[in-house]
Amino acid sequence: MHPWSSLRPFFTILCLLFFLFVYDLVLQFYEVKNFRPAGFLSHYKKAYKKKPRPGVYAAATSVKENASASKVNQDTTSKADSLSYFLDFSDSSAAFTSFFTSIKSHKRKIRVGYFGDSMIEGDLLTQDLRRLFQQWLGGAGVGFVPVTSPVSGFRQTIRHRFSDNWQQNDISEQYARNKFSPGPGGFMHQTGKDEAWVECAGGNPAFGGNISLRLWYGPQSIPGNLSLDHARNVKQFSLSDTLPFSVSTLTDTWNGKLLRCSFSPRSGPIYGFSCESDTGIIIDNFSFRGNSGMALTRVPFKTWKAFSNAVPYDLLIFHYGLNVVSEASVDYAWYYRGMSQVLSLMRRAFPGVPLLIVGVSDKAYRNPEGELSTVPGVYVLDSIQCRMAREKKTAFYSLFSAMGGEGSMVSMVNRPYPLANKDFTHVNGAGARLLAQLMFNDIKKKYIQWIQANQLQ
Repeated sequence: MHPWSSLRPFFTILCLLFFLFVYDLVLQFYEVKNFRPAGFLSHYKKAYKKKPRPGVYAAATSVKENASASKVNQDTTSKADSLSYFLDFSDSSAAFTSFFTSIKSHKRKIRVGYFGDSMIEGDLLTQDLRRLFQQWLGGAGVGFVPVTSPVSGFRQTIRHRFSDNWQQNDISEQYARNKFSPGPGGFMHQTGKDEAWVECAGGNPAFGGNISLRLWYGPQSIPGNLSLDHARNVKQFSLSDTLPFSVSTLTDTWNGKLLRCSFSPRSGPIYGFSCESDTGIIIDNFSFRGNSGMALTRVPFKTWKAFSNAVPYDLLIFHYGLNVVSEASVDYAWYYRGMSQVLSLMRRAFPGVPLLIVGVSDKAYRNPEGELSTVPGVYVLDSIQCRMAREKKTAFYSLFSAMGGEGSMVSMVNRPYPLANKDFTHVNGAGARLLAQLMFNDIKKKYIQWIQANQLQ
């Protein structure tokens, strides 16, 4: 008798269990793809599910009902019509209508600052909003371009390269305000012992006409030099300003062809560039991934004030929330307090400039029943942001409602041609175009209503 013969039944059972385990994994994969629960282990699946903090999921229904009731109450007392997701709670001290007045009066240049998180990173959404506004009001150029960017290869509106020896700090640093003097984009860059450079070229769509290229920078501890190589025409600039924020025009005849800016050693802080026409509308993208918006208070007030004097704005937009919403909580009182401070800061730094809060977009997760659904905190945060806008007398745009409300993110992902990524959090390029179009349509609709209400032609 073979010595291993007695172990054959054991190996047979072991092989069978292994086969059933692999088979179950395959079926569980298909369950994720919205098929029914399957597999011999699925009976025990709930025991291994990540459970939310007690009371969170159970409160989801009441959360939605309270948020909806709150929004309806606010709608009836605001200046908005029932078909718009745009609510204007502003008063005469910083009325949103001043933005409309700039449009109506054909102001030579209108400027919008759009602050946000990864939802607008790489000029996503803002590039389409900019395109729509520039088709309506004229203008060219992409506005703000940071010195470096982790998504420079992703951004389509400008081709952007830089040397790898830039030293960078940002508002994610705990003591950024006192130590690093970050700029309005949340970053500051400086050169070390060697020269550093930045290259730019026009992206898609192509630049129309001549564009001005301006350098944004902070107080220079020692005088520095900048060399601009544009179409083999080299110009030298001296950087010696000590103001909290300065702007220097490098060229006003840029046609989008490749140019290179080389900075001498020990230069900084450098905040970035602006590419803009002298007329029309300019929309600056100030994206910072992972940011809730509250870190904007780490930029010194003197920098904000000097920035507002050097770069006049007609509207400031704040689009945050995805990094606030959590599956484990519906308590965002901390966010309300922190973001209210940001809005107060901006009111002081940009007196008379209207503010617009863009509410959180939909975000999905797999709930305890195993279904993909809207994170309960989205309803709460959307309502809190609307309440914040009302109490701070700013405008509010409910992006969550505009994109379809409950379950809209799941629908955008599961379309034959998806409009969002499979993280069920971020839209893709096609989805961003859709959201930009929705936002543009509602703002323009509100403008037309304002024209009609005031009997203007």
